[in-house]
Amino acid sequence: MDRENSINASGRDFYSSLYRSGLEGEAAWLRYCALEKADSVEWLLRKRGLHSRSLCELGCGTGAIICELQRRCVAQEYTAIDYSVEAIEYLKERSNGIECIAADITDDSFKMSADVDVVVLSHVIEHLEDPLAFLRSNALRDRPRHMIVEVPLEDLWFGRFKNLFRDRLVSDTGHVQFYTPSSIRKCLSEAGWRVVDHRRYIPFHSPEIIQFLRKKDNLSGVRSAVKIAGTYISRLTYPVWERAYYAHYAVLCQPTSD
Repeated sequence: MDRENSINASGRDFYSSLYRSGLEGEAAWLRYCALEKADSVEWLLRKRGLHSRSLCELGCGTGAIICELQRRCVAQEYTAIDYSVEAIEYLKERSNGIECIAADITDDSFKMSADVDVVVLSHVIEHLEDPLAFLRSNALRDRPRHMIVEVPLEDLWFGRFKNLFRDRLVSDTGHVQFYTPSSIRKCLSEAGWRVVDHRRYIPFHSPEIIQFLRKKDNLSGVRSAVKIAGTYISRLTYPVWERAYYAHYAVLCQPTSD
């Protein structure tokens, strides 16, 4: 099943379906996306002079980001957790030195190890039906010293204008939350986290990535052309595009009790 046939699925069901029906293709796509997301984690930690002993990625998928972080020696110990058994098995077979755990991070019974220095939630929050409840849940009750959260910014003013003419919940992404910088900060603050630094950037698709997506998702020539045009327009109008239309936003947080 490709992304087009996953419309209206959200959260874990969205990715569980993708992993069951097209694991290799989805893993390859996540590897393409992992470099910039790993950049966010590394940049935020290095900028603050933080040297982590243990790092845990929640909602790791097939592990592209945590494998890249391990390659860069961002921490000494690594734990990867995801709901999908298929994704975790995929990661186990292709990694070394990463503790891989299949678990539902939104379940009340789930609790993360208390000795984790940094938790990474990269493009996870927007898939959760109740992100505030999750951020307050047992999963994060033993507060790590730092948490890095990255989300797409899909509620900027031009995005809101587009949504006057469409139902944004009917999409091929599985997103059910839509953020601006202020709204994700507000959610984190209400959950007991304070943002101490951030990174905002536009993810660019190279011709190689667009060609890969065309084959993987069976994109029409028109949709491929739109993606190519969007890449060039966003590069040419970077300051406006990232403020008005779309960007990724990563934040480094600490518990407010610290």
